Amino acid sequence: MNSQNLNSYPAERDRNPAEYLILGALATRPLHGYDLYQYLEQDLSLIWTLGRSQTYALLSRMERAGLVTHKRQTQEKRPDRKTFSLAPAGRKIFNQWVKTPVAHIRDLRLEFLAKIHFLGKGDSKSLEKLIEGQQGVCREKMGRMAERKGAASSGMERLTYEYRLSQAEAVLKWLEGLQKKIKEK
Repeated sequence: MNSQNLNSYPAERDRNPAEYLILGALATRPLHGYDLYQYLEQDLSLIWTLGRSQTYALLSRMERAGLVTHKRQTQEKRPDRKTFSLAPAGRKIFNQWVKTPVAHIRDLRLEFLAKIHFLGKGDSKSLEKLIEGQQGVCREKMGRMAERKGAASSGMERLTYEYRLSQAEAVLKWLEGLQKKIKEK
């Protein structure tokens, strides 16, 4: 990625999370746009849905930023097609993302499940570390929510923290069960 692209590409907090799905799919093998869309549709649609036009728009943006590259493939009687591959910068960003626990419990439904999908394809050691790290994040959030619940000045505030705390407890229980299943394999 050249310095101009680094300066114009969004910071981590501003990046479209769907870009990680594209990076993850391309980490498996080079794909042309339609095959990439099909992979996302077949393998990840229960977790995350990306439209075809959104997939192509993200590919263009990511290519301008130097995260993916393409080779043009000539086709007889059809327009040329582009086969996309991960650039080194894209691989680095994906590898960092896939091994890092999500910061918010609400992100488990999309991002964390996507991370499990990609790490579950053979990197069991990283998957175990991710789950352990996510349990740590969950416990930390539970501690803060319990403190805030105790310091709540109104019934509604207390009720809100009780709800959020019960969500975190359920997630932690789910993570413990997931960890057990993975260790049994």
